[in-house]
Amino acid sequence: GQPATGAATYEEDVDTTIIRVAPVNDAPTVTIAAPFVTNEDTPITLTGISFADPDAGNNGVQVTLTIPAGSGALSWTATPFINVDPASTPTNLILNGSYAAIRDAIAANALTYIPTPDFNTGTGTISFTASINDNGNIGGGALTTVAATTIEVRPVVDIANDIYVGTEDTQPKRSEPSGFR
Repeated sequence: GQPATGAATYEEDVDTTIIRVAPVNDAPTVTIAAPFVTNEDTPITLTGISFADPDAGNNGVQVTLTIPAGSGALSWTATPFINVDPASTPTNLILNGSYAAIRDAIAANALTYIPTPDFNTGTGTISFTASINDNGNIGGGALTTVAATTIEVRPVVDIANDIYVGTEDTQPKRSEPSGFR
């Protein structure tokens, strides 16, 4: 063998590969911070409910808020860019808009629970559910996520059937109705 002489030569070869990543629909999320508590006959603003969807952007989603029949009504303050679905009922509120608009409106006190007059849960609670349907947005089928918490409606003493008897110039005296002793 002969010793190597001269400069080494290098060859460079660059290849390009294209990788296409097909988008998939990521599930939306809903979070409810804590249970709610109110007194009988006292409406309460429902806040602390948050929605997110990493691939919805400003596209529309559908949020459904539900309480049991007979327990009261959910009230929504009209908010720009959010439509109340005509299929909504007092116990099943359906909202259409971007998740950010709905989340921000709830944070700004747009959602209120109004108990049925004289309704209370005694020592229990009623369920409150919030769901978000992302309408499929990025591709694939629509995905829905549900979260639930409770609403406690505490009883209050109702003053009913109290009768006061008196004349124009005398202090009225309380008279109990028959059967109340």
